[in-house]
Amino acid sequence: MRALPAPPRAPFNSAMNGEELRRYAGLDREGRKLLQLAFETLGLSARAYNRIVKVARTIADLAGAEQIEAAHVAEADPVMGIFIPGHMD
Repeated sequence: MRALPAPPRAPFNSAMNGEELRRYAGLDREGRKLLQLAFETLGLSARAYNRIVKVARTIADLAGAEQIEAAHVAEADPVMGIFIPGHMD
């Protein structure tokens, strides 16, 4: 059986726009909760959110994960210079 081609998307995660992020960079429940915590405690902007999701998507790709998990978000935040309080407990 022949594999179906991957759906078209930005050639690099860093080039994804908002629509592509929503379509291809899905977060699991814990990942969403961790990002929500960042918004509430650090007052992150939508731009910062998108940047964290793009880095987390890259980490998830390297791990071979279909969805972005909380561990990917947690790994992405220090890369971005953002430290979400309470996620290292």
